Amino acid sequence: MPLTLTAANAEDAASLSQGLAHTAIALAHQAIALLDNMKLPVEPGAQTCRGGGSMESTWLDRNSNGMVDAGDRVEWRLASCWLDSVEERFLGRWAVEITSRDTGGSRWAGRLEFGNDFFTGDTQGNSYLEGQLQFSQTGTHVLRELHVGLASGSDWRLRVTPAASTQTLTLDRVTQLEASWASRRDSGRNTIQVQQFTLQSEVLKGQVQLRTVQAWASWLDAEPDAGESELAGAGTQRLRIALGAKLPSLSLRLSLDGSVLTATPSFQDATQRVLYSSGAWLPPPAQALGYPLEDGARQAQRLLAQPASTGRWSPKQRLEWWFARPLEGADGLAASFGSYDTVWGVSGIPAKVSVEGGLISVEPETQLAPGATYQLSMPAPLNAFVSGHVDAVISASLVAPARRVLAGAGDSLQLDGSGSRTAAGGAVASYRWRQLSGPLLALSATDTAQIRVQAAIGSGNGAAELELQVTDAAGFFDRRRVTLVVVGDPASARWGLRESAGAPIEWWVEGLQPDSNFSSQLTFLPAINAAQWSFGHLVFGQRLPLGVPWLTGQRHLFDTANSVETHAYAHADVDSQCSTRAGHFDILQVEQNDDGSFRRLAVDIDYVCQPSGRRHRAQLRWDSSVLPSGFATPSPP
Repeated sequence: MPLTLTAANAEDAASLSQGLAHTAIALAHQAIALLDNMKLPVEPGAQTCRGGGSMESTWLDRNSNGMVDAGDRVEWRLASCWLDSVEERFLGRWAVEITSRDTGGSRWAGRLEFGNDFFTGDTQGNSYLEGQLQFSQTGTHVLRELHVGLASGSDWRLRVTPAASTQTLTLDRVTQLEASWASRRDSGRNTIQVQQFTLQSEVLKGQVQLRTVQAWASWLDAEPDAGESELAGAGTQRLRIALGAKLPSLSLRLSLDGSVLTATPSFQDATQRVLYSSGAWLPPPAQALGYPLEDGARQAQRLLAQPASTGRWSPKQRLEWWFARPLEGADGLAASFGSYDTVWGVSGIPAKVSVEGGLISVEPETQLAPGATYQLSMPAPLNAFVSGHVDAVISASLVAPARRVLAGAGDSLQLDGSGSRTAAGGAVASYRWRQLSGPLLALSATDTAQIRVQAAIGSGNGAAELELQVTDAAGFFDRRRVTLVVVGDPASARWGLRESAGAPIEWWVEGLQPDSNFSSQLTFLPAINAAQWSFGHLVFGQRLPLGVPWLTGQRHLFDTANSVETHAYAHADVDSQCSTRAGHFDILQVEQNDDGSFRRLAVDIDYVCQPSGRRHRAQLRWDSSVLPSGFATPSPP
């Protein structure tokens, strides 16, 4: 039943109804702020609250996707923790059951649950909040809308325990609540708030409705310092609630059906001269729990709030600078997120700069690399350098074999991304493989954890770069890249591999591996009937007895004597204990010019050194169509 407003109860009705509605809205704001700023994985133990006290968080990830989203439950246990939005210290337990969240985080919906030990206290006693509220929020960084009401089948109760008593009394019980709040922020000085609610409680003894008549303006989300609302009761009764800002005092004006009831100072702290922040947008300055109360007409374009100089960022971090007045001439600013560590193989990410009223906002044009550290450089009027480390919400893993050479068309290698994980240790939502550059490769799949890549027929020679991108359920992604050397046309390649005494197989390809500056040379030495190869710092030699021709398909043996007159000789080692060699080398293909120089040459070498007993092997190719066969089994060390 609507409340009949009178001069005797009007002020109490305004204070009680607004107090209850504002507390419900502020608690919803606080829960959303805590959800927005959750760092995953949740840090164990109690964490310090800004403003004092501590808070311990528990997260139940019901769908095991590593993201705080619909279906999850988050619970906080407070110990004299200062809650910015409510501007009180609280103790006890409260939680939120999340029913909806979009991937960008601008929309939240859920149910607030208050334990029977959730309270705030002072020298007068303790005030307990019990019951459940439901909420939903939509909006952007400039415009937000919030709706709060009683959860289905629940009421909302305020109980008190006076300081001189051990008995807890029920002070009030809210039986109806439908509240909405909207805010548009044009500058630090100009935050416009509109609200309306329908509320009924046992103490109020009736139902009232409030609506905004003149939008409330405030200073950096502080309590409103100008504006007007109207409280409706039974019949045509209307109670006007107006607040006027005129330094050094603020006046609250109540009038019932045109008759002024009261005009008293309000909302001002006489000691600190601050308006306390509601915390719905920005935290108050570190040195005080409020913003200075100053005459807005004298602020010009003063910078009021800016991001911390260092911190932890989300992969889609937005940074904001708020000025006291709308900015002019700030359009067209350029900025970039420069990376200290090139996790993705790129040194920086361009930034998008926008100006809306007194707000300059900067965000990366594409997502920042998880786990990387960036510094944002902003030109005048900010001249800002802000750095932050991006939360590793997801981590890509790309495992490639030690041999990263595709030796001829049809040769294949396996790439494995199955080690990729979210920060909470869960599986990723999707995989995407793609080739970025180089000779054409055939991929067995593009959306699975493991794939095989194969050199295509006619693909040519070159370095091929591939990329794996993994994405989590919230749309955050991470990338890794790998470079493979492709020898699709062996007849125009100078390359080889060796394996010495059980060490890892070493590959090289002229102009490609180990780098683009790697060069090779093959020289025929007619005076000693020898071929000398140079691959970077590696030198190989094969020598035949004088008068013995170089012919395809021949195997030449050499014994421990290594006689240069009557036996073949070759080396492919850096073995200091190789005074003699026993083994052979095979000429798989050879073509020589009239002067004896080699047009094509393919040689395989295999021998054992003495006295070390270590085995050394090499396969060398110079413009030969004969592919290396590789080494089936490693040599013993």
